[in-house]
Amino acid sequence: MGDPHNLFARDRTPHAPVKHWSGFGDAQALATLGLGDAARADDVRRAYKRLVRRYHPDSNGGDRAGEGKLQAVVNAYTHLKSARAFRSES
Repeated sequence: MGDPHNLFARDRTPHAPVKHWSGFGDAQALATLGLGDAARADDVRRAYKRLVRRYHPDSNGGDRAGEGKLQAVVNAYTHLKSARAFRSES
């Protein structure tokens, strides 16, 4: 019988961060949102909301200078939202 989740390993540390993301492009999308690979789905949602408020022109008095960053944030969130790890936590 195997131990696919490493539950019974002797060298397992009880507070080691759990990596939830492993798909292609997940690391780059998480970095765009300012998160690491141990981020959970609710961390992604919070970071997305915070960054949209920061870069959206309506929040900046109509200043469109942050549109490129806003588009990158939206693309990163869309990518992570379709990821398997995001759906399994929702």
